[in-house]
Amino acid sequence: MPPTMALLLVGLARTHVSHVYPLLKATLLKRYNPDVFLAMSTEMGCPSAQRAVPPGNAKPMDARGRAQCERAQLPATVDWLSLYPNLKSLRVDAHPPNATRALHGVAMPEAAEHKSMLLHIWRMYEANEAKRDWEAAVGRRYDVVVKVRPDWVCGSDYKFLLAQVDHVLAKRREFAHYNGGIDEFQVSDKFIVATSEAFDFYASVWERLPECELVAANFSRK
Repeated sequence: MPPTMALLLVGLARTHVSHVYPLLKATLLKRYNPDVFLAMSTEMGCPSAQRAVPPGNAKPMDARGRAQCERAQLPATVDWLSLYPNLKSLRVDAHPPNATRALHGVAMPEAAEHKSMLLHIWRMYEANEAKRDWEAAVGRRYDVVVKVRPDWVCGSDYKFLLAQVDHVLAKRREFAHYNGGIDEFQVSDKFIVATSEAFDFYASVWERLPECELVAANFSRK
């Protein structure tokens, strides 16, 4: 029996349809035919040098251009079912007001770094809850879970991602993620590959933010 995979797409769409989807189609979708769980914002999000295709080709924006970009909305005409026939969950909603400072009872001081991660961690938790609900409904666990950012243009790193999938399926490891070369543990917004059980623990960081050593100074629960 072929291995089962859940693919979680979490974050801003940006260049997903034009550039990232073709990469996923040629790699993960072609090889594993995964079930897909989306948790995205209605906002498109602005490109940057790291998110351009090829990387580094994004042009600097003036204040007016950035303001227009930040107002851009995800087109309602995107046919997600055509892109992902195995789509199991689609959650697309607007950024909640002040989501970088407080969200669903979790607060973050104004001076804290990486404030955008608050919403990302929530959307990852949301997508994983949909995955857990599906597993309960069908009575089985996925063999491997892959979570990627919809706008992540990683080039040759897809080979690294596929290698981590192979490691998890061969039971050589339970978990791998992209940490940008940082030695200490961090929650990655780029990609995560794990067993379903290990990913449940990873995504549950939302429930444990005030207890996490690396972010305890930033987060509180009201």
